[in-house]
Amino acid sequence: MEGHRRDAVLGGIRSKLLMTRDNLTTDGSEFVLPDGRPYSGPYHVHVREGAMEGERHTKNPHRPLTPVNEVIARKVGIIQKGMRNESSNITSAPSTPQRSNQARSRRRPSARPSSNTGTGSGY
Repeated sequence: MEGHRRDAVLGGIRSKLLMTRDNLTTDGSEFVLPDGRPYSGPYHVHVREGAMEGERHTKNPHRPLTPVNEVIARKVGIIQKGMRNESSNITSAPSTPQRSNQARSRRRPSARPSSNTGTGSGY
């Protein structure tokens, strides 16, 4: 499934946050329009707005869709939660790679040759 993404700058890293799940289709048994009539055709799920008519989210006005039952409402909620989780994973990722403790423990001090090559006491 495709989705619209919004640019975000996080710690100097340019990322994309998923805002919609696009190109979904319903046969008229899942959603109703604000006037109560069944909706069939293309729809998308917006991360904040839920299900909406049309295959993509645009700046042009388009109507929200109301799920006909709890099963469909949960389906929309799961899609929204997945998008929020993806966005959260992007925004909470550290901006610089972190070394694991295991990688740090494998580092050994370098053996440097002694600058004292003489046999005397140094005085």
